[in-house]
Amino acid sequence: MDKRQRIILTRLIAGFLLASLIMRYKESVTPSTIQNPPLFLVQLDITYWSYKLAGLHALIIEHHTGALGFDLLIFGFCAGACLFPLRRIFVIPLSLLLFLYLISINGASMHHLHMFAGAAIVLWPFWAADNNTCLLLWQAMRYYTCFLYAMAFVWKAIFLDSFFYWNQGLVTFKANLVGYLYYHPRGLLSDWYRWCIREDWFLNLGCILVILLEGL
Repeated sequence: MDKRQRIILTRLIAGFLLASLIMRYKESVTPSTIQNPPLFLVQLDITYWSYKLAGLHALIIEHHTGALGFDLLIFGFCAGACLFPLRRIFVIPLSLLLFLYLISINGASMHHLHMFAGAAIVLWPFWAADNNTCLLLWQAMRYYTCFLYAMAFVWKAIFLDSFFYWNQGLVTFKANLVGYLYYHPRGLLSDWYRWCIREDWFLNLGCILVILLEGL
């Protein structure tokens, strides 16, 4: 990996993360916008217990000034990583803030948001100062991602049997979109969602194809 490739890759990732964080801010899913939720999920997870016992929950979620400061920091470092992709002084703190953000939002929402989990580790290879080390770590990240997709296929096809349940796509779609359809009964997107529900073959076939792609 040369300097130019590293700049392009870092900016692509940081830019995607910045766009995702802006969307989450608009959807009120950042510490300063979730308005001090009364519950926090820890279960039997030493990482979440450590976060809770260290008082980070009170600082990032419960305290309005702390929550606002956290949002400003994560947006600032994300923008800094986009503008100065070779400056690890932006990349490393951003990685740590993303990890804290994931724990904060997962705990406050009482559910693990899997779609953002990769964001907490995707920048780790760019901690390395040497470009060759960065390339090796990036390749390791790619292999790890392939492993996750393969294990998702194994889980769905062998242990969970969702691959062989024809209505899995429809059931999953309804569970994920019921809230949106309730609060947004009209609109082009809602009409599209209703068409998908009526034409359930589209969702069910799509679910099977996605699982096959995970295995591939």
